[in-house]
Amino acid sequence: MSVTRRLRRLACWFGALWLALNGVLLYRLEAVPPSPTGSLRARVRAYQEHPEREAFDLIFVGDSRTYCGMHPDLMDPLLDTRSLNLARWANWFPTQYPLLADLLPSLPAGTRVVWSLGHANFAPVFQEVNTAYRIGAKNLPRYLSWGYRFADLRQNLLFYLPLTQVVGRGRQWRGQIQDLLERPLFPPPAPQADPSAGPAKAPQGATPEAREAKLSPLERWRRDPAVAEVIPRYESGRVASLEVLKRRGAYLRVELEPAFFRAKQAEGRRRALKAGAPQAPVHPAYWATFQAICGLLEEARERGVVVVVNEVEEAPSTYGSEAYREVFRTLMRERVQPEVERRGLPYLRVDWDRFSDADYFDHNHLNQRGVQRLAPLLAEQLRPHLGER
Repeated sequence: MSVTRRLRRLACWFGALWLALNGVLLYRLEAVPPSPTGSLRARVRAYQEHPEREAFDLIFVGDSRTYCGMHPDLMDPLLDTRSLNLARWANWFPTQYPLLADLLPSLPAGTRVVWSLGHANFAPVFQEVNTAYRIGAKNLPRYLSWGYRFADLRQNLLFYLPLTQVVGRGRQWRGQIQDLLERPLFPPPAPQADPSAGPAKAPQGATPEAREAKLSPLERWRRDPAVAEVIPRYESGRVASLEVLKRRGAYLRVELEPAFFRAKQAEGRRRALKAGAPQAPVHPAYWATFQAICGLLEEARERGVVVVVNEVEEAPSTYGSEAYREVFRTLMRERVQPEVERRGLPYLRVDWDRFSDADYFDHNHLNQRGVQRLAPLLAEQLRPHLGER
């Protein structure tokens, strides 16, 4: 057999294997089951395929600050709504645009949408766009015209295109392996209500309140009907917090060792002060994406969807000082808010001066105390704009 013929056969076998591997991975990607606690695509599908979809009359969209901060089980009693959180980690402007392009046309008239954003959305955290939601090859010309480079979009495109699944999954697999290596081999149990005493047993005949008080934090959250899953979060080999995934899509971090989180925030404040006076950069491509999202919201409003834009802020320690925080507030007040209001969209912000580092579990995500404080403040701001459905 000639060398040329052998090379051709080898190429055919390689091509067949490549197509088979990519086909399997593509099938797994497209066959993702609907889930209110899964990926963004799974969450959008869970809403769009829900048999009582029209009963959801308030939708929260945005990035992880919305994911952690807007809790339907807290907001609904205050607003007389049935809401859903369709936000997710790292869902920044580049992936919010295609998500909203898919979601908004499927919303029934009268549905209310609250889109939350802050100054951090206008500068890329990473230059390369992540895989939080599919951008799609059809959007490539649009993104290039906004100022993105092909290299900025490569990770997202390779992850979702049919013939590049193997290449596109490489970063995801490396991250999963890294997480596995960092996980404790023999993790300690989640702390009890009294860690030194072990699991406590309520005496026979105890009231329901007494039995509830004897439960560990983990057990207590698992019994909450609004909760889908509770995951102990390990820090340096111990459980410092709980990740609570709620059935209506929100994420809650419950601090078990508040001093651990306050120490990390104090270090963040020191770094911010050491860095000196900040700038408030606006990346041209991200500003163009922001304007395009505003356009999608305008179109949704014309179809009868009620749209509200809500401003969020970071934890105070993130800024270093009040003077430094004012730099970013000026950006939102003088450039972002006028652009939103120019399009006839309501623009809201609660009094973020009421919040302290103790309301966040890191630099910008609210903890269990923070979400309890935000709910009534945000409901008061939203109520005049939601109207009747």
